[in-house]
Amino acid sequence: MANTTQNNFGNTVAHGAYNSFSGADIVAVIGGKQVGSLQAISYSVTREKGPVYVMNATADPKAFARGKRAIAGSLVFLTMDEQAFLSHMEDTDNEKGSEFYGSQSDIRYDYATKNRLELDEKPDAAFDFMKAGQERELTKAAYADQILPFDVNISAANEYGQSMKKSFVGVEILNEGGGISVDDLVIEEQYTYICRGMTPWVKVTGPQQVE
Repeated sequence: MANTTQNNFGNTVAHGAYNSFSGADIVAVIGGKQVGSLQAISYSVTREKGPVYVMNATADPKAFARGKRAIAGSLVFLTMDEQAFLSHMEDTDNEKGSEFYGSQSDIRYDYATKNRLELDEKPDAAFDFMKAGQERELTKAAYADQILPFDVNISAANEYGQSMKKSFVGVEILNEGGGISVDDLVIEEQYTYICRGMTPWVKVTGPQQVE
């Protein structure tokens, strides 16, 4: 950032050097652990706003009503050895980062078939089968949309010792996708997300800063 001073006319004048950051200066932390396979992150903020009209012989609006806001974006991971995002969530500081309480019929594909066979052999097991269908069991996520909300913290630091940070709060995965081609040098995973909030880029100051 450039330094600012007041000139003789009372105007603010910027001088000095500005600092920029590239993707190579970025470090992302998800679930309390640095992500080594995140290639890109994007975001957009949209909000509903509409004009308010009245019958006063003019076509111009009197005001604008402000409605809901939505924050959404995408995450792109590099796949190496295994699915990048799910494997990272399993390896976070939170031991249950990739776990959720799922229905037994959803997390075990043979669960319903197995219990139907038991019902044929034991008619009294009907009540147990119905009860089991309502129970929840702690299991690891098989899809990214099963991951519970998490935060994404981004920090940037360049060779001059300047740094800044940004955070996405309450991130929820919506969609995931990918593809394989003979023309691709690497395999990528793409995820779309929504989140509850986002902080602006903020300059970080401290004893490590070089003036």
